Amino acid sequence: MGRSFLLPCVLTLGVAFAAELHSPTISLPLMAKAPAIDGVIGEEEWAGATRQIGFASHGRKRLASREGVFWLGSDGKETFIAVKTELPPEGGLLTRVQPRENVDVQAYRDDSLELWFDPFRSYKARQRICYQIIVNPLGALYDVAHDKTKGMTSTAWRVNWRFASKAADGWWSVELAIPLAALDFKGELAGSEWGVRVGRNWQQPWEQSEWSPTPIAYDDPETMGVVRWEKTAPVVQVLELADAKANRAVLATRLANPTEKPMALKVALSNKHVDSPATEKAEEVALAAGESKTVRLDGSTYAKGDNLSAIAVTSADGKTTFFARDFVWSLEKPDTRWRVALHEREAIELAFGYYPYHNKLKARLDVSSLPAAKEVTGATLVVRRKGTAEALARVPMPPLKNGRCELVADLPKLAEGTYEVLAELTGGKGVPKESPVKEFLRKVFPWEHNKLGISDKAMPPFTPLQVEGKAVRSVLREHVMNKYGLWDQVTSKGTSVLAAPIRYETDGAGAFVPPGTDVRVVSATDTTVVLEAACMSGGLNAFAECTFDYDGMMKVAIKVAQRTNPATVGLDLVIPLREEIAKLMHVCGDGLRFNYAGEVPKGEGVVWDSSKASRLEIAGSFIPYIWLGDEERGIAWFADSDEGWFLDDKKPALELIRRKGVVELRVHFINKPGPLPGPRKIVFGLQATPTKPMMAKSSWRRLNSLVGKAPDFLRYHVLGATFYWGGVDHDVFPRDKDTSIYDKFAEIRRTGKEDRPFFENWLRRYGPDGQRDKMWDAHIWSGVSSFKSQPDIMIPYTNARGCGRCEDFTVFQDEWLVSDYTTRSATPVAYDVDPVPSFQDFALYYFEKMLDSGAFDGIYFDNAFLKANKNIVGGGAYYRDDGTLQPACGLWTMRDYLKRAAILCWQKGRPFVNVSHMTNTQIVPINTWAAINLDWEWRYGDTDAHDRFAEDYVRATSIGLQTGSRPTALLGLHATKKELQSWVARTCLAWCLVHEIYPAWAYGEPFQTVYKKLYDFGYGTEQCRVIRYWEKQPIRIEGIEAKALVIAKPGAVAVFVTNTGADGTCRLTLDPSLGLKPDAAAIDSETAKPIERAGEGTYSFSLKRHDFKLFIVSE
Repeated sequence: MGRSFLLPCVLTLGVAFAAELHSPTISLPLMAKAPAIDGVIGEEEWAGATRQIGFASHGRKRLASREGVFWLGSDGKETFIAVKTELPPEGGLLTRVQPRENVDVQAYRDDSLELWFDPFRSYKARQRICYQIIVNPLGALYDVAHDKTKGMTSTAWRVNWRFASKAADGWWSVELAIPLAALDFKGELAGSEWGVRVGRNWQQPWEQSEWSPTPIAYDDPETMGVVRWEKTAPVVQVLELADAKANRAVLATRLANPTEKPMALKVALSNKHVDSPATEKAEEVALAAGESKTVRLDGSTYAKGDNLSAIAVTSADGKTTFFARDFVWSLEKPDTRWRVALHEREAIELAFGYYPYHNKLKARLDVSSLPAAKEVTGATLVVRRKGTAEALARVPMPPLKNGRCELVADLPKLAEGTYEVLAELTGGKGVPKESPVKEFLRKVFPWEHNKLGISDKAMPPFTPLQVEGKAVRSVLREHVMNKYGLWDQVTSKGTSVLAAPIRYETDGAGAFVPPGTDVRVVSATDTTVVLEAACMSGGLNAFAECTFDYDGMMKVAIKVAQRTNPATVGLDLVIPLREEIAKLMHVCGDGLRFNYAGEVPKGEGVVWDSSKASRLEIAGSFIPYIWLGDEERGIAWFADSDEGWFLDDKKPALELIRRKGVVELRVHFINKPGPLPGPRKIVFGLQATPTKPMMAKSSWRRLNSLVGKAPDFLRYHVLGATFYWGGVDHDVFPRDKDTSIYDKFAEIRRTGKEDRPFFENWLRRYGPDGQRDKMWDAHIWSGVSSFKSQPDIMIPYTNARGCGRCEDFTVFQDEWLVSDYTTRSATPVAYDVDPVPSFQDFALYYFEKMLDSGAFDGIYFDNAFLKANKNIVGGGAYYRDDGTLQPACGLWTMRDYLKRAAILCWQKGRPFVNVSHMTNTQIVPINTWAAINLDWEWRYGDTDAHDRFAEDYVRATSIGLQTGSRPTALLGLHATKKELQSWVARTCLAWCLVHEIYPAWAYGEPFQTVYKKLYDFGYGTEQCRVIRYWEKQPIRIEGIEAKALVIAKPGAVAVFVTNTGADGTCRLTLDPSLGLKPDAAAIDSETAKPIERAGEGTYSFSLKRHDFKLFIVSE
């Protein structure tokens, strides 16, 4: 039934607050009657469910000061949860995100509940899926399924639940019911064991909290609360934690026996205040059938300070635990627990955005809350300089629909100053003359419209484009063009990728064919080739402009118009790849950590379609990115949005079809019945991989942060946050834009000595000694230490989707942020910037100062993923034919941003070492402009690295070969149990090295020893040949399932083996082609001991699951 529980351990937790807290466990009987799901939580209807008080603040391991209660139960058909949490003292819940049918939205941006279910915890042998649900008070949903077996996430899953939410009398109450079938649970509930996480995501201020105090990562099932469904278990409800009036801790726990037999239990309650001895109570409780009793412990009286409490309910003999929870908490309710920004609820709401680079202003007027809303007959948008009555722009607004309207107005080029915007209203009785007046600032900055990072020369390792006949050549690839302006064939590193030409097809109106003329070269330079092509069908005319960039990316803009025949037509782009090439795939939506990467599904016919892809705010079945290929070669297709397409949302926009040795990607640009509503312009891109060669000088294998100085190494160091180099929040400049700190860092690099008085004075500007946050001191001195190590390459952190608090952001926020309308504040943002041209100009201006100082050699870009941009001015969003807003994904802007930064570093004479932090988003047209990829910031915890990231996932996204980028990883060596720390590190090394993925930071053992042995052997030099496990290797492995990395040189071979199966004995045989003697000795590189020979050229050793062995065989 339950696990054995050592009662003394619970009772003595209070002796030391450093004691390790545990995930809660509970055994629950099934509820006899389902509660009503109406948002009104009645104690009686939830009497058959467990009742728990308090949510542990994530990362702090103590209960949040904001109050919450939840109930959890099941009747065997549905799982029921009720949550009751306090409301802010003023204002209400934050509800910015609206529900969208069948679309995952960012509900976590609001006050929300977060639920996780691991219903297959007790079914270790089967596929294990965890379900995540985040919901705001409006019912806006983010519901996804995490396949822990395959290591993938699907946003296509839908919860299909009953949900009710109400806010009243100071509390937000939620009730919900989830059918077990919605969680794919088909067995008998009684007797099963689930992992459950019940959480509350607070706003005003932000705080994440949940039932269990132990998680490092929310998606780690091992740290979830454990729920065992047992027919004979009692119902345990925590009724009270505190008597606020008496300033006393009170542990009141009710036990109920819902069975038909008597029940003998033991209850242990303990409370230890930091300033007093523990108060404890142990009581034996006998319950008759249907009876309930409450056990109460009155703790010490302290208004302030922490309590460490523990509650345990066991069988009378103590052998079976029915309930166990320990937690740290305080009676004190700090004044800072709420930080409510009070916004006047204006009857007339005018939202606006100002776009300086575009000289435009966008405005949305909403008078629906006005009592006389129906009397409003018109509105005019007015823009004027503050302090003047003369309008710079006066633009009639469109007719109101349901009290709302929106427009984009042209403005003259504005001089510096403060400006006002308002809406003048016309109408009948009760209609005010104008809306409230809003303000915005225009200041002209020295970085505006610069040309940094723009060049008409090809930057190495790329080569100038070459055109010869129908062929366009870029580095490593040749593209043979056809009459569509597409590719007849693409040859990558000497191998053909396509099974047939790429083409357009139509249906219902005849074949889509070229008119008989060849594709025309319009212009050709070293960096750009522009071609034109035209084609037609019985129903469509099309004209395409195709533009090659010198990294081999071809951008296609095709204009489509319907001819006289109004019949139903379709338009597909067909990309047929050779099956032996298209083994792997990677699909990206508008986000990260949920994108599929791995093997192309097996079978004939349609094996995948875009309705299965994960997305957040993209409407319909469009998906912006897919790559198909092997470990190096392949083709990426991509588009920023589906603007110009004509789609039926019930049909997939993209399909993957396998037939007769061909894997065909079919992109449906038009798949909706009926005539086109006007001409269309469709923009997409194609790019073959690999896009550039791996770093050659020094070898990418010998660019490292793991070993000491050596003549054939480049030692690099990444400063992992802006704080290390003097930045604040997500800035691209030091605090106060004072670049003198760069000069001092450069001085340290040259001399190895720091100017200590300078840095002490610098720190005082954050605040006086003893009064400033110690974080500043720790980061700056850590940065100084990093520079004192005098690495060959120093790379500062920046955030491609963030911006700090600065006047530049105040002026340009509407242009830079991805929201349709901003809050018009100067609050730093971490994930909501789109690097549009003006942001690129801003950032590169300050990157130049970094590089010119001599302190830095490259740029690190965090958050280089796709993000939905809902801005219709400069952000790429557009209104679909049905009137809904479709965001763009920022693909072209992110590509241009990284490209300009790479060129700037080259122009400044720096090595190509820029870093793209691209976890789960190996987007070829973006990451080709980075020299180093950083993956795996994901799935931290106690699990082995092999279980975090499946083999096919790693080959599809993490190894860097598709973009010619050195692969690195954040390993997340943060096991929740100290005894697992060294083992988790060992599995990370095992899984990294066999794929030639390098740790991002200088980790300790066993990394240091193993890499030093390999480098001493010659790994990464010209004398060594490296053979990966997906290539034909000169070894044979028997006895276990394993992968190996082979490094061979004349007279010796190093073999790194990792066990991917069960514990066992490995027999490894070297092929005679290696040229070694059959009796050559093998030495274990970690122990320096011989490895047993088991025959000629054969070696035998035991190897645990997911462990590794590095041995060297030499004559």
